This record gives sequence, C-alpha cells and structure tokens, in this order.
Amino acid sequence: WYLQIAHFGYSAADSSTAFFPLYPLLVALLGPAFGGNFVVAGIIISLACCLGAFVLLYKLVEIDFGGKVARRTVLYLAVFPTSFFFQTIYSESLFLLLSVGALYLARRRKYLFAGLLGALAALTRSEGIILILPLALIYLKDKNWSWRRVRGEGLFLLLPAAGLAAWMLYLGVHFGDALL
Repeated sequence: WYLQIAHFGYSAADSSTAFFPLYPLLVALLGPAFGGNFVVAGIIISLACCLGAFVLLYKLVEIDFGGKVARRTVLYLAVFPTSFFFQTIYSESLFLLLSVGALYLARRRKYLFAGLLGALAALTRSEGIILILPLALIYLKDKNWSWRRVRGEGLFLLLPAAGLAAWMLYLGVHFGDALL
C-alpha cells in the first residue's frame, strides 16, 4: 500500500485512504534520489527512523533509569521478534521515532516541538492522537500537578489533534468524506 500511494497517490476507489500520509509522502520524496526505486527509499527511511528511534529511546529512558537500563531497553526492543517491522516498508519505525521524540522533548520542556512531533505522529498513524495523554501528564507533572501553574505553552501539547484534523480536512476536500 505504501509503495502504491507513493507512486500513484490516494484513491477513493480502493482502501488507500486508510493509510496515513506522512510515510508514503517521504517515500515519494526520496524515491527519485534512488532513480525512482521506491523500495530502496522506503527501506532507507525505515532504517534511518529505526536508528533515530533507538537513540531517542535510549535518551528518554536514561533520564529516569540511567544508562544501564537504557541500553537494555534498546537492546530488548531491537531483538524482539516484531522489530522486523521497523526495517520494512511500513510506517512503524517513523511512528516510533516521532512518538519517542515527542515524549523526549516534552521531558526536556520543549513543548512546542513535542507537540509538533506529536502532530507528525498523528499524520503517520491514527494512534498518534493518543500522544496528547502522555504529553499532558508529563506537562502536569512538570507543573507539580498544579492547575494554577498551567500556561499557554501547554496548548502546544494538543497539536497531535491538529495532525489528525489536517488529514481529515484533506480527505474532506479531495474526496468529500473526512472519515474516508
């Protein structure tokens, strides 16, 4: 599906609109750099995102648990049998990179960038909108669970909803059905 979308775009006649746009867009953009070989482009994107996700996961876990636990966390994820999907032409590695990146940036109090990565995650997979919950919890914990300390910067953490809304707007404009 991702290769078909990268080559030909979306169609209302098939089920292609079930696949969110960021990964096939990246494949379509990188494909010409490899002589139009979208398979190589997809694998390179997945591998690069997988590597980036492992690095960010290490940094995220290290914040609370130290380097030893962070190394084991990345190792266990890397050797888990389903990690195979991080290396194929699927959106899993991109989604993992964006999700872990959003959480890491929220822990670093970079809420705008955390929200932006959350929006990109929501443009990668529908589950990206759920990032609003852990991002909000990280923010509230940073504010010592006091609603009085909440500021406008906290609104950035709602940006994953904007990613989903953008995809629905595209579907509504181009196909006449935002839920297609």
